[in-house]
Amino acid sequence: MAEIEKAVLDYLYLHPKMAREDDFYEWRFNSEEFLAKADMAKLDRYAAAFGNKRLTACLKRLLKFMRNPK
Repeated sequence: MAEIEKAVLDYLYLHPKMAREDDFYEWRFNSEEFLAKADMAKLDRYAAAFGNKRLTACLKRLLKFMRNPK
């Protein structure tokens, strides 16, 4: 079973067109629960391991969206 951090990164990696705030909103992701449960240091390490600038930028946008939802 995938860890929450890896599952989110895998999803973003496999769906490269998901990059805008509207896309994240439509995802209907439970931001509060994710932010409470996810290990941000681990998330950063996993993102760095991908070595993908697009993914890293998308993750930053997703986290910004989660911290400041509409």
